[in-house]
Amino acid sequence: MKKAVRNTLLIVAPVALGVGAWWTFFRGGDAVPNKASFIDVTTGQVVYLKHGSYLVIPAPNTEGRYVLYPFEKSESGTLAIPGRYLAHLKGEVEGERLGAHELKVDLETGTLKTGE
Repeated sequence: MKKAVRNTLLIVAPVALGVGAWWTFFRGGDAVPNKASFIDVTTGQVVYLKHGSYLVIPAPNTEGRYVLYPFEKSESGTLAIPGRYLAHLKGEVEGERLGAHELKVDLETGTLKTGE
């Protein structure tokens, strides 16, 4: 009986490893995105940053100012900063680290201002 179990394991183990390798590397499907979308609240410009290239939110822009916030796109196509980040942005304006006149984002709704 021990010989039969050993022979079965010798056949099943490589097959299981092969199926696992195929499932991991070759099955296709949606690729995991390696970039995150941010909006510069002072310019309204959309910026894509590689995961791991930013350590904090808001992330710094090319000038070193921490003004890049993640956003969501609604079904109507409107860009908006989610509530938890919008609360932080309001705190930045109230703490006078950002001027309300600089913002291209509506502080009440979090949506990108258009036509300015």
